[in-house]
Amino acid sequence: MQTNRWLGALAGGLGGLLGGLVKMGCEVAVPPRPEGREQPPWVLAKNVWRSWTGAELDPELERPVTLAIHFGLSIGGGAGYGALAETVPQVTVGYGSAHGIANWVGAHEISLTALELTPPLAELPVSEQINEAISHAIWGIAVELVRRPMRGRAA
Repeated sequence: MQTNRWLGALAGGLGGLLGGLVKMGCEVAVPPRPEGREQPPWVLAKNVWRSWTGAELDPELERPVTLAIHFGLSIGGGAGYGALAETVPQVTVGYGSAHGIANWVGAHEISLTALELTPPLAELPVSEQINEAISHAIWGIAVELVRRPMRGRAA
């Protein structure tokens, strides 16, 4: 099959949709954060809204806003992975789990702490970091479970 980054992105994006559902399921089954700490997407949305408008974001919007950000990142991450897998097959190592781990490092270990959306790494419980690493690996596998058969090859 000929490489096509657009079709790879489509397959990866659809995989990201499944991956987002799977990642949510992981968080419901084994919540990663201590009870009472706000989810990072909600903290981000509140901060952005406040900086743009000077007003507070309506708390009733927490669930839909958090879901929109969660699935937007999941689909976007899957699409990027799918496009890259078309020409760099090494990204599919571990049936997508390595990509999931890389996503966790970039998003949780670096970006969220740098943006102060989570406590500093030294203050995060090890159990939370392990939970996030594992659930992101599972997310990557879910993306690959959709991408690979849609593209008809391993990479």
